[in-house]
Amino acid sequence: METKKLITLLLPAVATSMQDIVRGVADYARERGNWHVVLHIWGNVDPETLAWIQRGDGVIFASQLSKGTFADWAIPAVGVQSSKWVETYPLVSTNYVEIGRMAARYFHEKGLNHFAFLSYEFSTFLERGLREQAETYGRELSCHYLRGAQPELDPNARKALCDWLEALPPPVGLLVRDDFLAQRVMDWIPRDWLPERIAVLGVGNDQLIADITNPTLSSIDRGARRVGYKAAEVLDRMISGEAVPPGRIDLPPDRVVERASTGLRYTSDPLVTRGVRLLEENLDRPLSTQELCKQLHVSRRTLERRFLEALGRTPGQQRQFLRLSMAKTLLQNSREPMSVIAERCGYKNQQRFSEAFRRAVGIPPTQFQAERKEAPHESRRPAKAKSS
Repeated sequence: METKKLITLLLPAVATSMQDIVRGVADYARERGNWHVVLHIWGNVDPETLAWIQRGDGVIFASQLSKGTFADWAIPAVGVQSSKWVETYPLVSTNYVEIGRMAARYFHEKGLNHFAFLSYEFSTFLERGLREQAETYGRELSCHYLRGAQPELDPNARKALCDWLEALPPPVGLLVRDDFLAQRVMDWIPRDWLPERIAVLGVGNDQLIADITNPTLSSIDRGARRVGYKAAEVLDRMISGEAVPPGRIDLPPDRVVERASTGLRYTSDPLVTRGVRLLEENLDRPLSTQELCKQLHVSRRTLERRFLEALGRTPGQQRQFLRLSMAKTLLQNSREPMSVIAERCGYKNQQRFSEAFRRAVGIPPTQFQAERKEAPHESRRPAKAKSS
């Protein structure tokens, strides 16, 4: 019987992103078949455990090292979601510049006129990506940095943050460096600012934080499961004797998970805002442009002109955009039959839905769904053919 490889995971916490890294490693381990994976929460690892880890075959870690390094032990090691030890180990991480760009694209699509960024320090990759993409849209970016060891406990720091946000021209798309800080920000600022004045977007897609925020927090899913899978793949190559040089291995983020903190469609035209809300509320029974004009008490010519000025789309095009956006969300996250998804998005039958989706996206909805379901494992090797 083949001896199993002992693989240790050293992770600093049990946040959703860390759990997804573990799931990604587990995906790879199941395919590999000869890995025994042990999880340790860093901070609770005593010297005895460290000595036991030293006798293992490899380590995947996401923390600073304080009691010797794996390099000193000559054990293959790969870091995840970190900016430290990049000169010593391979580090698999999400591309944070691309996360910033993704946030800017999302804010632009939502119709937000001003972008903002909140963090603890200057010159972050997130800020760089957000700024670069904002400039392509001709949007300004405002940044604010919290000072001190524990700014969350400093009332002056909280007041300075609120004063900064209040001075920005609404509506503002605010990218916060992580979900933990985003939750605190939402507690500090006036409740009636959310989401009409300030649209808050976190990073990490931590489900626990999303559940306890009010309104629920929108966040960027960093694709941590793919990071875990890729880290395991790199570690396996190192265990096999391949010389993998130290340095970053960046993977693209997954998607924006929209919740209530960014749930509006923002425009500078109140008529268009009301019209978009009516379209959103009636996706299962799409309003015609004529019906929309009647409810808004305007002529068709006026409505179409103002929609084009505010959104760059006619009411009919905006209706189709919203239906397809909802379809993409359902295809990625729902287990409902295709016929039910088609009905919920306002299509008379599944065939019409499939035809419209293919025209707009370029692939049928079944293919789109299959590709998104496989997204956590994009880096996996082709499956071995089963013997008959």
